[in-house]
Amino acid sequence: MKNIIDTILFDLDGTLYEKGRPIKTVVNTIEILRKERMKMGFITNTDGWPVKYIHNRLIDMGFNISLDEIFTPIAAVREFFVNNTDKSCYCLVNDNVLKSFKNLNMNDINPDYVVIGDFSDKISYEEINKVFRFIMNGSLILALSKTKHYFQDNGININTGAFVSMFENACDKEAILLGKPSKEFFNIVLSHLGSISSKTLVVGDDFTVDVVGAKSINAISVLVKAGHYNEDLINKSKVKPDYIIEDITKLPSLLLELKR
Repeated sequence: MKNIIDTILFDLDGTLYEKGRPIKTVVNTIEILRKERMKMGFITNTDGWPVKYIHNRLIDMGFNISLDEIFTPIAAVREFFVNNTDKSCYCLVNDNVLKSFKNLNMNDINPDYVVIGDFSDKISYEEINKVFRFIMNGSLILALSKTKHYFQDNGININTGAFVSMFENACDKEAILLGKPSKEFFNIVLSHLGSISSKTLVVGDDFTVDVVGAKSINAISVLVKAGHYNEDLINKSKVKPDYIIEDITKLPSLLLELKR
């Protein structure tokens, strides 16, 4: 079966690097794929840091990736309001991320949308109740993440999704997710790249967000056996990845097979 692939969307942590170091010779693999004139997007659910910070980390690891190729929920929010210039927002995010939203149409009285991300530097009852009232009075919720917890060296930690769920339950209103695996997020990325889903590979290590996200837009999913790879989860699910490879270094070979 011949597939014409012109775009690849790469997950970052667990797919391109682990613990701040590139996996195997993946830096060279990206360069090999660039010679095939592939459009590339590098996608992550990180919602606590500006896109520039993510870009600098990748450059420090040796990756030749442009700032414009990186897509996070923060980038998706900016793109969302570029396409909805008549809409206003109130951003419940940390101060580092808030700087990325300085050109948005801010409204702290009756915003059309409340953007909820990592706000660990300003958690208070007053702030939470303020946002609760906005939503109860009609504001829609834009969630940067629905992940409820994450792990670090210090153990398990509460994450943005837990607070999003709190607001959803309290206000009986469902949030629009602008991160993986939402269809909205992936469509924003493809629109920015000028790509279509049928010619796109989504490559990642996390079945629940990378494969499920690819399926939501009918893109081709490629799961790597690294990072969050969980074989039991795949076996139990009715949804299956289109392809499974050991790591990114096997991707050029897979692309050759798809061209035959």
